[in-house]
Amino acid sequence: GEFATANPPGLARAFSNASAQLNLASQASNGPQRQKLKPGFGEIQSSRRDTQRPLGQQCVTLRDPIVTVSESSDIAFVDTAPAAFNSQSDEFLISWDQLIGANWAVYDQRVAIDGTLLGDNNPVIEGTDIFIEPAVAYNADTDHYFITWRFQNNPGMQGFNNAFGRLVDTSGIPAGDVVHVSNAGLEQTLVFNSVTGEFGHHARDFDGGGIPGIYFRRIAGDGTPLASPTPITTAGAAAPAGEIGVNTTTGDYLATWRDQVDEDLKGRLLDGNGMPLTGPFVISDVFPGSTVA
Repeated sequence: GEFATANPPGLARAFSNASAQLNLASQASNGPQRQKLKPGFGEIQSSRRDTQRPLGQQCVTLRDPIVTVSESSDIAFVDTAPAAFNSQSDEFLISWDQLIGANWAVYDQRVAIDGTLLGDNNPVIEGTDIFIEPAVAYNADTDHYFITWRFQNNPGMQGFNNAFGRLVDTSGIPAGDVVHVSNAGLEQTLVFNSVTGEFGHHARDFDGGGIPGIYFRRIAGDGTPLASPTPITTAGAAAPAGEIGVNTTTGDYLATWRDQVDEDLKGRLLDGNGMPLTGPFVISDVFPGSTVA
């Protein structure tokens, strides 16, 4: 079986260039706004062994015009915009974080496979606290999505850098209460395991209240967190977290991260309950870039 990742391939091809332009524009024009984020992201060391991709490998061809997902003219900051594909309705659900004035929010929006927007922007959570870096996955068994985000208040206070989440229905409307997912809230990825009928959450804990490292958390199809987060690794100054993929035949997972001590890219196999099947192993001895693993 193959591992399915959190990124739907169709949307990645169509929108990756647009996302890159949005990111650059956001960094250039909204630099001061980013300073509102609290410290405590965790130091991520760079390296002279970071490799730059050839320019030709970064180019894509857009088949259609760029779509404006949110038309609010007051958005001062957008950090991440993940997407999940709904195989029953043949449409995507995009989620993003945004700052307007003093209010932070996580929103979602349905998008047809031809790029047409469906319905309205839907708030998943909003308020004066900081909600950033969402992740989203689709459950084909129940036709629902689960969206997670990182919460920030003051460093050292309960909930700082933790991951929270909420079940969302097929229209993008919240269908459950906000739940605490994990002390690990940095560099989140979220997948749905069709073998177990559960979501899998993968992220890094730094200043979140636990031992720093990479953690996995099972989430039931109805949005209920199960058991306790499983430590994948707490050694080697793992940062940043990579992504997690799920084997759609066996239900096993592959977790990845960047090891700053050994200066390599590591991985580990987990079973469907998130328990390790192997020890950490080296995927590549090339030290990955400081922002991607």
